[in-house]
Amino acid sequence: MPNIFPNSPTDGTYLKDDFLTNSAVADATVGELDWEITAITGANTLSLVASQNGVLRSTTDGTTAHGSAIHLNPDGIVLAGTNQYLRCLVRYPDVSGNVLTGNNFRLGFSASVTATEPAVGVWIDSDAGVLSFDVASTNGDSTQAVADVSTLTDGTTMVKGTWHDIELKMSGENANGGPSTVDCFVDGEHAGRIERALLGSAETMELSFVHWDDGAGATLEWDIDYIEAWLPRN
Repeated sequence: MPNIFPNSPTDGTYLKDDFLTNSAVADATVGELDWEITAITGANTLSLVASQNGVLRSTTDGTTAHGSAIHLNPDGIVLAGTNQYLRCLVRYPDVSGNVLTGNNFRLGFSASVTATEPAVGVWIDSDAGVLSFDVASTNGDSTQAVADVSTLTDGTTMVKGTWHDIELKMSGENANGGPSTVDCFVDGEHAGRIERALLGSAETMELSFVHWDDGAGATLEWDIDYIEAWLPRN
């Protein structure tokens, strides 16, 4: 049964994209939310894959350190208070030539549209398929590796050709006004927790996902089926 969010802005802000609403893939036309696209030196090719529910595919240009960031309004979001939520469905497609080596993505609330780790935000990282999640702040950073997930290789690494459902759930409120605890779930299993997060309520970021080549020097592919975020009106 699907999750149900309140549908009134008096309750909060619900952002979601299923990548099934247009035929163009260009700056400010991707998906329902009209995502902006920023090249990381050499831009990825973005394409819409035919499917029942919509899939956006990102393909690198075959050069190390190249990629693309797909993002919303820069510095348009703060995570104040508690009970924020982020979810996505992603995979590395099992197609000829696609490898995990160097095939990296970052997805979530971020203050960076480059391959460089953000100074502020809450996000999920994939380093060649090995998953971790992060809460970064000018007050201090915390990183937690994903572990013990039965659908991942060795409990940590995404499987080529397999869709993986990833969630970040925030709760509590820290002394700086942001969420204090972040729980990660992968394919419905609890994958780790960050406690005593230090994110401040005035630190700005944006919803984004970034895909880049970190050493393969090959054409690398990554798919996203959907992304959703819930920001309650605390």
